[in-house]
Amino acid sequence: MRSLAEREWFYSQDREELELRAAAPYSMYRLKTTGQIVCEHTMELGISSPIEISLLGDLHFNLCVPEDMQDAESPYTYECRLWGRNGSNVPSADAALMGASFSDHMVVVGDILDFLSHGSMLLTKKHIIDEYPDAIMTIGWHDITKQMQTKRPNLLTDDERIAMLAEMWPHDIHYYKRELCDEIVAICLGQAHTRYTAEIRDRLKADVEEARASGKKIFIFQHEPFATGKPEDREVESCFYSRGGPVMKNFYDGITLLCRPDDENEINRGVYDIVRHSADVIKAIFVGHEHDQTYSEISAKAQVNGNEIDTVIPQHVVNACAYYEKGYYMRITVK
Repeated sequence: MRSLAEREWFYSQDREELELRAAAPYSMYRLKTTGQIVCEHTMELGISSPIEISLLGDLHFNLCVPEDMQDAESPYTYECRLWGRNGSNVPSADAALMGASFSDHMVVVGDILDFLSHGSMLLTKKHIIDEYPDAIMTIGWHDITKQMQTKRPNLLTDDERIAMLAEMWPHDIHYYKRELCDEIVAICLGQAHTRYTAEIRDRLKADVEEARASGKKIFIFQHEPFATGKPEDREVESCFYSRGGPVMKNFYDGITLLCRPDDENEINRGVYDIVRHSADVIKAIFVGHEHDQTYSEISAKAQVNGNEIDTVIPQHVVNACAYYEKGYYMRITVK
């Protein structure tokens, strides 16, 4: 990414402080010159040298090119899906990506494409992969469907559509690990078909055990949030939202949550159990999907001296970038 001097110059511009609607460990402001809205968060983990991570998501690139108009599905999706049509969400994405690029690491947490088309993939390659080749990306449901507001099923299988997207993805689309510094590892989980795979579960288990043995910490990045395991979290108020309000989210058994304590999918439950019993290693979860900035805490257990103690894992939901003309992203400082 950019140099420390460039970062200091960028954030030296005047800013307008913004009010949080609900309690959360954030500060919010709008940069007055370049216009981005920034949600700031600081984590104290005692690492040897501070690092900065920028998080953005839900860019919703929507474009069909002539090649798409020869496709069996894309023309009708183009007709039905008006929001973001013809790449109109690109300026908000460019502004957010530019601001995020001043951090040491940038992560884009899914729904980058509004639907799977050649045009949307071209926008993703041009505006993210080519411009910011070190960016980390996760997938959401929008990224892998060719049908959007059509009320029609996809003609291609999940695996066929994911394979199309994987050809242009900058790293492993299902499971990706990167060391952010000597003490912290980023793990990106691909949520294809609203479920995990056995390989994702097994790789996560191995990486958690390795991190525990080496004393490293893990940040998990994915598109959809985990259920918190707390019945009182059926109504969690978003702390910053773009479309009226107040906005209440169900983080206990809401239908958009990929993993719940009673998930009928055995592999999903396996991933959920690994996360909830690894709070000594997994120090934060970062997601998108909800389209509003929201903070929650997952009921969890940490392994301490051979015993399990009750604790929580913070879960940060980043607001949708696409709703903000000048871009929106989280700036996370880890110390």
